[in-house]
Amino acid sequence: MTSLFLLVRLAAATGLVLAPGAIAARAVGVRSTSATLAWGLGIVFGAMGIVFVVHASLTPARGAAATLSRAGRARC
Repeated sequence: MTSLFLLVRLAAATGLVLAPGAIAARAVGVRSTSATLAWGLGIVFGAMGIVFVVHASLTPARGAAATLSRAGRARC
């Protein structure tokens, strides 16, 4: 793999992690980079907390993040 390909993969993964945070921050009414980062990491933390509490795979985490993202989008 080339370093350019890895850079593209890292950028895409970062965008996927921060996308629910951007939607939630927009729903709350704060549109800044720090709010996007905070909401994104908060959603990931909550989703991973669910995974560890229920002793499940990452499927519930994806579902929780998608649900929070949809809830934020519905509020906009």
